[in-house]
Amino acid sequence: MARPRGGLPQQRRTVPRSTVPRRTVSRSTVLQNWPPTRFAAGRVRSVPCAVVDAVVAAIGVGLILVPVVDSVVSWPSDHVLLPPWTLRHWAAVLVPAWIWMLVSVGMVFGLKRDQQLRFPFWRGIRRHSALLGLAAVALVFIVIVVDFVVGAAEGSLRILPSHVHQVSTSGLNKATWTSVSPAQFRVWEARFIREQSLLSLFGFFLVGYGLLMRRVRRLTKTFDSS
Repeated sequence: MARPRGGLPQQRRTVPRSTVPRRTVSRSTVLQNWPPTRFAAGRVRSVPCAVVDAVVAAIGVGLILVPVVDSVVSWPSDHVLLPPWTLRHWAAVLVPAWIWMLVSVGMVFGLKRDQQLRFPFWRGIRRHSALLGLAAVALVFIVIVVDFVVGAAEGSLRILPSHVHQVSTSGLNKATWTSVSPAQFRVWEARFIREQSLLSLFGFFLVGYGLLMRRVRRLTKTFDSS
């Protein structure tokens, strides 16, 4: 501790932690470095890409609603709106949508660390919108839990030309095709539908991607107008 000429020790002044300014990324700094790459500039300003992003988000909404609604309808009486194979064929669009999402994120935000956009996109989101999204996620998780409590399984169904109903699942004769009655066929059909409610989780990723790209395009418009 340093001693002044007066002889008394000089005490250090401590600054409260709450008053210490934090290192934040300002909006002006981000806009000066945006877009981080030329690929990002062309990607976020492309109208066809924006249309594809909207389609991907719509696919995500469908993946959330259709399996959840179909599984909830099956709870009281094992009645389903769509057969399991319809949802499986429709869920095949997950592959191109997922590839588009990953490639777009790499193009927009950059693959190198020094090219990544460091801007908190959650700033400016209204509280009721965030609460609504969290409530939707919680509701879907509750539906999935109830599905597996009621009864969910993975397998296949088929109806032979002679009107013979058959089921193939690991919980019945080691996944060999087994003939069942029409009533049992409906029970297994409902169980397979409930298992497919897990597809709704992938839908949230697609919807979140669509909302993220929408905010990125708004940020780009702000950059262009400034």
